[in-house]
Amino acid sequence: MLGKFDYRGVEQSSPGIGPVAFFIFAFLSTIIMVNLLLTLVIRGFQEIKHDLLKQSNDYEIVDFMVNKARMAVGLAQR
Repeated sequence: MLGKFDYRGVEQSSPGIGPVAFFIFAFLSTIIMVNLLLTLVIRGFQEIKHDLLKQSNDYEIVDFMVNKARMAVGLAQR
């Protein structure tokens, strides 16, 4: 996948089917690598989304500021 193919050697060993097999191999290996990369990225996003859904909403900015102000004046418990 890094461009280190010996295409000329494949073509010389089998002029008819060699280029076709080389193209099929290169195409399929590229598709497999792209699918693996996308799978990793999608799973990562799913895990992050799942973790965000489990978190409570205690740290929303407005609620957080109101609770801190209440604690500062002694109206709320820690």
